[in-house]
Amino acid sequence: ISTFINTNEHSDKIVNMADPCTVVKLFYSASVLIFSVVSIMGLIFFEQTNLSSVASPLVAYLAIWIGIIWLTMVEGTQCSLVGLAPVDQELYKDSHPISYQCTIIAKKGDNFHRYLIGRQFMVCMIV
Repeated sequence: ISTFINTNEHSDKIVNMADPCTVVKLFYSASVLIFSVVSIMGLIFFEQTNLSSVASPLVAYLAIWIGIIWLTMVEGTQCSLVGLAPVDQELYKDSHPISYQCTIIAKKGDNFHRYLIGRQFMVCMIV
């Protein structure tokens, strides 16, 4: 297991991350994730959840996957905004114009605080 670390714009360096602890953690995490997805999808398929028994398994599948995708976008946006907060915006103004525009809007006035509060309510509603 290895990853690329870009030390500068002209060289890529491969760092080996295959220490035993990392491999065990990755394997365990992937196993639990696969087990969870298979278990939940099976329960929905056999109509053993409230939504799939009342409506249909298709509606339940759509609801859960739309919710999960929406939640990942909400959480990813928060991580990006928090991570970009201390970074000088001029560094990515030309290379990532959409990120630049989003951070400009988020940093205006009380917008970031409002976003975080609204995001928390949205996460509660999704979950």
